[in-house]
Amino acid sequence: DWIAIPLDWTRWMPEAGQTADFSSLDESMQRAAECHSAVMISLSNPPDWALTAQGPSVEATSQLISMLAARYPGELQAVELFPGANTVGGWKAAPDPAEYARLYWEVKSSLQAQGISLILVAAGLTPLDTSRTASDWQDLDFLRGLYSAGASEWMDVIALRFPQLSGSPLASTADEMPLVLRRYEAIRDVIDDPSLSP
Repeated sequence: DWIAIPLDWTRWMPEAGQTADFSSLDESMQRAAECHSAVMISLSNPPDWALTAQGPSVEATSQLISMLAARYPGELQAVELFPGANTVGGWKAAPDPAEYARLYWEVKSSLQAQGISLILVAAGLTPLDTSRTASDWQDLDFLRGLYSAGASEWMDVIALRFPQLSGSPLASTADEMPLVLRRYEAIRDVIDDPSLSP
């Protein structure tokens, strides 16, 4: 069994060098341990001090995940890196699949060099709604961009986000009803596209 716990980075560590009070997270992790459940932390909303012009800092992200892995060595099994990375809201900069792929690869390499074995869950692909910005990417286009950057070779888990759903689960995607479960048949089409694999 798995438990997903959202972690709003800015809420916990708004200032650089600040020691976060993780006591409430400690309680959740303890309960997960008692239930023999693995935990995925969904890391979002990096603070200003942990951002670059291209998006979240690799170094700051790696340090935070290393700290969490050391604090919860048995319970923490996976980290979702910045869900909604195809949107400005999720990435905190203009989304760029090549930059996301670079951050993912460098964070993964840093953790491996430290002997930290965690599943890194990628992207949190989110279909766009009427609140989109001009810089947001459609989820399918962002996934194609990740694959063009070579991510299909080393990005093991791609997350899909359903911010809202409409219609029957068996309904096909339509302009008036774009957010249905079957939309993600299109995700599978991208994953299976041989032209996007090296």
